Amino acid sequence: MPNLKSIQLCKVLFFFALVGITSAQDPKITSWFTEATGKYARIFETLTDQNNGNDVTTWSRGQGSQTLPTYAGIHEISYSDDWVYIRSTGLGSHIMGPWYLNEAKTNLFPNYPANRAVLYQIPRNSTVPSSKTLTGLGSIGYFVDGVAMFDNRDAFSYSNSNNADATPQSNYSGDAIWNRDAYVNESVTFDAGNAHQAGSNYHYHANPPALRYQLGDQVNYDSANNTYTENPINPSHSPIIGWVQDGYPIYGPYGYSDPNDLSSPIRRMISGYQIRDGSNGSTDLNTTGRTTLPIWAANAQGRNATLSTNQYGPAVNTLSYTLGHYIEDYAYKGNLGLNFGSDFDLDLYNGRFCKTPDYPEGTYAYFITIEADGTPVFPYNI
Repeated sequence: MPNLKSIQLCKVLFFFALVGITSAQDPKITSWFTEATGKYARIFETLTDQNNGNDVTTWSRGQGSQTLPTYAGIHEISYSDDWVYIRSTGLGSHIMGPWYLNEAKTNLFPNYPANRAVLYQIPRNSTVPSSKTLTGLGSIGYFVDGVAMFDNRDAFSYSNSNNADATPQSNYSGDAIWNRDAYVNESVTFDAGNAHQAGSNYHYHANPPALRYQLGDQVNYDSANNTYTENPINPSHSPIIGWVQDGYPIYGPYGYSDPNDLSSPIRRMISGYQIRDGSNGSTDLNTTGRTTLPIWAANAQGRNATLSTNQYGPAVNTLSYTLGHYIEDYAYKGNLGLNFGSDFDLDLYNGRFCKTPDYPEGTYAYFITIEADGTPVFPYNI
């Protein structure tokens, strides 16, 4: 058995006495958001409840049932020489919900979240591997509030033989060639914190403004309307907002303009991806149709970039298949002749080697990507 040390979080007390000096300086142990420990998880069940300020600590809908109140977020941090372990309910410490299936907010989302009793491990000693591993569905890491991180897909893809996207109601599966973008296709179901649930598993696919507000990362909150807005004026370097399962941190959107200079100006990080609309020499899918994959996707899927007719995606249109509907609608700028480090800040994986306040000697780190107003930008997290 590994020699485990634990930080028990009881009510709002955070006991650091169990942590040695080396561990106390390890952000993988110290960056977790614990200020809300001991507070019950709360939700707005409906828009009417939100407008009336009627949040509840018990609820039941679909796969999400809390017949008794449960605490939000992180409850224990344990560590050995090789691993950090967290225990979490998986529930946000901001007020979650409400969730709807439509813009008019008349059709409730089928599931509420619930306590997942998560035990998750993150390696303490990480090295960037030469051979990369694709993310899978479900949790690919955890944000520092103990909420799950999902990748940029929504689990459904286009079926060429059926001329339609697979859905939870369809009797067929997609081809996994044209994979739907979760933010584009599901953001209508997100709450104010940009999260919703798969079954009862509450999770973020993109910029988590409620968490960033709690961490003081350039976000304002209007409690009367339960809305979060970006405040990009004179930003500080973003804090660590999560940890990916490979053991590397993910920061908010603001970093040093020079990755090797802690005194360089701080600005919003620019994604290495762009829509395939013909600009910068990218394929114009509006003209060609979805007949080719971008280089990054062809490599990831292990297939030719030029597709056979039975692998084509649907034509771009403004109704069901807008440009950006699929993650393969994006090209990596580094494959278009643009320069990493000058034309864009983040690599193929939405990260870079850089110095940060937590790692003044440098680390590999991911950054979330947003527009100036906080709108999520592909690839969102990693």
